[in-house]
Amino acid sequence: MSRPRPLATFLALAAVFSIGAGAALWPQVTPRSKVANFSIAARGATVMEGDRWIVSPPDAARLVAEGAIVLDARPSGLFVRREIANAVPFDWTEFARTDFPHQGQLLADDTLLAQKLQALGIDRGRPAIVVGDATAGWGQDGRAVWMLRTLGHEHAVMVDGGYDALVAAGVTAAAMPPAIGNFTVQRRSQWTIERDTLQARFDSADVVVLDARTSAEYSGATPHRERLGGHVPGARSLHYREFLTESGKLVPEAEIRERLEEVGIVPSTPIATYCTGGVRSAWLTVVLADLGYTVQNYAGSMWEWSAAPAAEYPLVRGKDE
Repeated sequence: MSRPRPLATFLALAAVFSIGAGAALWPQVTPRSKVANFSIAARGATVMEGDRWIVSPPDAARLVAEGAIVLDARPSGLFVRREIANAVPFDWTEFARTDFPHQGQLLADDTLLAQKLQALGIDRGRPAIVVGDATAGWGQDGRAVWMLRTLGHEHAVMVDGGYDALVAAGVTAAAMPPAIGNFTVQRRSQWTIERDTLQARFDSADVVVLDARTSAEYSGATPHRERLGGHVPGARSLHYREFLTESGKLVPEAEIRERLEEVGIVPSTPIATYCTGGVRSAWLTVVLADLGYTVQNYAGSMWEWSAAPAAEYPLVRGKDE
């Protein structure tokens, strides 16, 4: 299936105008700091303190003022409304496989991935501030942050409230990204789970599997080209938007933790997430990782799982188990 490739267009225009691992399956996670202490001084500088996956709009605005790159992960139709100068369009599909049903999976070629990211001006040591459409999007900003972290970018963060919140914080322009960044891929496996590993563990008592889709999809609806409907046996239904307010901001942390406890998750519980193509589940992964949970995203998700032999990769139809 062919898909639009906005990155290719962006790179072509840039050329014309000369725009100047082996971690354990369930690793231990250090709970995040309550305060974002990112600090950068110049290109190539590193984040000095703290490790956050999500930052508030004021913290993001400070980082932008210090020179962080802004990646606009909203759907391409929204790129016509650009209120932040020099924000770089970022389409997650540019970094994913094109062969269905594996379109949720990251490209396997690390050299190609690095070239694509460098062409956007992404540096290893410079924070990447990712914004999405927090009210009408599908969690594309979370997918971008999960991907960048998985590929070794230690300072990729998502803005609470998305693009509109960053604009409301007074950000009108970001620094012009370099023509070519210096990012190199160094994959980290701790935030990813593959199909066979999930298949071997979905009925295990030591992991909770979260289905980030709607309750209708969980029960069997197939609105996004899934071969079969239903959910992974034992998975708990937790639509990712349960953690968002109507304005697109995260609900209070206490509410998130309370909801997780309702589905059997405490801070020490290993978690696996999935959705249709690893986007909504990546967003959920980012939120949970920011809170210090041990969590892995199944990028192949239902596209891949439902296309596999049902005897080995079963699905259950119906409401919550």
